[in-house]
Amino acid sequence: MTTLKDLAVKHDYYCEPRSVGYYDTWKDFYLVFKDMDIDLDLIFRWDIQEDDDGSFSMDVFMMQQRKGHYMSKVIRNVDEEDVPAILDLMGRHWARLQSIWTPISTMNHP
Repeated sequence: MTTLKDLAVKHDYYCEPRSVGYYDTWKDFYLVFKDMDIDLDLIFRWDIQEDDDGSFSMDVFMMQQRKGHYMSKVIRNVDEEDVPAILDLMGRHWARLQSIWTPISTMNHP
């Protein structure tokens, strides 16, 4: 079973927040974005951090593709019970990213 610790990856490089919106919980964020048109608000990256007190927070980075606007959202509190919904939403966006990068995404790479 995937946990928040599994998802809290230290990336080699950071993504700079822009046009930031804040949500207190994953549930607050999810209610707004779960049914959004992926072509209008495409999530291209998300970072989960384990905070000093052992809690987790999350940054979500997206493009409004038709407008060419980049924006980010900060979710202050993410809990273990949120993992299935996180995987579902991010999985849908990952599938869309792969379709955008076709045929490269379907090729075998060295």
